[in-house]
Amino acid sequence: MKIPDVPPGVYDLVGTQDPAATQVALRGVPARARVVVTGPGGALPPAANGTSPLQAFREEGPKTSSLVLMATAAFVVTLSLGLLAGWILRRRAVAS
Repeated sequence: MKIPDVPPGVYDLVGTQDPAATQVALRGVPARARVVVTGPGGALPPAANGTSPLQAFREEGPKTSSLVLMATAAFVVTLSLGLLAGWILRRRAVAS
């Protein structure tokens, strides 16, 4: 695919897959890339000054606090389901 002629700048390029005619999904897994279009002689655009073109591809991940919160929530849900199952099995054993 050729990137169209655009002025120098930093652009986000998003691509998706076209599903097969027999597939009911809306689209395939999307992919995203940051593209830096340089000016004449390879000059970086104003939005990318101070950043090398390779750094423009760096993706920011989730924050540590978000990961800890999600792990804690998963632990609490798993523990609750285990305790609930044990409580139900113990009540059935006592009732028999």
